[in-house]
Amino acid sequence: MSTAKAKVVFRKDKKNKDGKHPLYLRVIKDRRIKYYYLGHDFSPNEMDKDMKRLKINHPLSNEISIKIKDWETDAQKAILELEREKKDYSAETIITKLKQNVITSITVGKYFDKTIERLVKEDRVGYSRVFKETKRELMKFRKQIDFNFQDIDKKFLTKFHNYKIKQGCALNTVFVFMRTLKTLVNYAKEDEYIPKNFGGFAEFSFKRYRGIKTKKRAITKESINKIVELNLTDSSHLSFARDIFLYSYYCRGMNFIDIAHLKWRDLDLTKLDIDYMRRKTKKEMQFKILNPAIEILKKYKPDEVANSTSYVFPILNEKKHYTPEKIYNRIFNVRKQVNSNIKKVAKLQGIDDQITTYVARHTFATIMKKSNAPLGVIQQTLGHESETTTLIYLSDIDDETVNSAVENAIIGN
Repeated sequence: MSTAKAKVVFRKDKKNKDGKHPLYLRVIKDRRIKYYYLGHDFSPNEMDKDMKRLKINHPLSNEISIKIKDWETDAQKAILELEREKKDYSAETIITKLKQNVITSITVGKYFDKTIERLVKEDRVGYSRVFKETKRELMKFRKQIDFNFQDIDKKFLTKFHNYKIKQGCALNTVFVFMRTLKTLVNYAKEDEYIPKNFGGFAEFSFKRYRGIKTKKRAITKESINKIVELNLTDSSHLSFARDIFLYSYYCRGMNFIDIAHLKWRDLDLTKLDIDYMRRKTKKEMQFKILNPAIEILKKYKPDEVANSTSYVFPILNEKKHYTPEKIYNRIFNVRKQVNSNIKKVAKLQGIDDQITTYVARHTFATIMKKSNAPLGVIQQTLGHESETTTLIYLSDIDDETVNSAVENAIIGN
C-alpha cells in the first residue's frame, strides 16, 4: 500500500466559461488521481508564465499562497490519520475525509448566489434581497474579492463590524448583516458544504446588538381618529393610502404584503369573516371583520365579483404580475407610494410622526396593550409564533406612558 500525495494545482487542461483555470487539490494514491475543486478560478494573465502560482503583484497573491499551504497541510493531516488507522484507503477516501473537516468546494460569494436563487424560486423574493444586500456589503468590505467559509472567524467578523460602524451604519443594520451571514453559514452546514462543527461564529458575541432601541412606530388613537375624519374626496391617491393604512389597523395590523395578496375568496362579507394565510409565517389568520374595515371594502368591491381569485385592492394584477420578481417589485413600488401619501395625509392633520403602513400594525398592538389586553390575545391577533416575539414587539412603551406611570406611582394621590 503506497503513501498518498496531495498538492494544490491550477488545471491547465480545464477552463470555465470565462476562460479561467480552476484551482484544484490533486490527490494521488496507488497511481489513481482525484481532483477536488477549491472554489477559485484565475485567468492566465493573473498567473506566472509557468501557470503554477499567481503573479506576485496580484492582490490575492499572499492570501492564496497561505490558503494553498493550509489546504495541503489539511490534506497531509488527513492522509496521516488514515495511515494510522492501518486500513486500506483510496484517493476518494481522502477527499471524503477533507469534506468532513474543513475544505469546501464553494466560496461564500458563490454560495450567496446559490441561496439567493433558491429563495427567489421559493417565492421569498423579499428575503432574498436581504441576502443580496448582505453579500454586496461583504464584497465591498473585501474589495470585491471572494472568500472561503474558513476565512470567517472572530477576527474577520470584528473587522467587518468595525468597517460598517466606521461608515456610519446603524447598529441594528449591522446586526441584520451579521445575522444574515450567520444564517448563510447554517444553510451551508445543512447543505454539507462545511462541517456541522464549523465554528466561524463561535467566539463572536452578539451581545453588542442586544437592546437596540428603534424609533417609536405607533401613533395615538386620537391621531387615528384625525386620519379617519379628514375629507379626501378630491384626492384619490391620498384616499387610497388612507384606506390601506386604516384597513391594516382595523384588521389586526395586517401586513401590507398580505393586503396586496388579499383576494375576494378570502372574505365572507355575509358572515363578516376573513380567512387568509399570513405570507411571513404561513400561519392561517381567521377573524371577524370590523365594520370600519367593511366600509373600506365596499369602496373596492365591484357590483359582481367576476372571479373569486381576483385581488381585493388595486395593487396586484394577475395578468401583469405573474412572477415572484414582478410581484415583489410591484408591491415594493406601491408600498413606497402609499407610505409617501400617508405621510401627506398625516401632515394635513398636524400629525408630525413619520407614518408608514407598518405604523398601523404597531399602533394596533400598542393600543391593545394600553387597553390591558392579555399578552396571549395580542400574540394571536398579530399572528406571532410565540409570546416571546410579541414581548420583543411590545418591548418599547412610549416615554409619555412611562413618565405618567412613574408620576402616578411616586407622587400621585
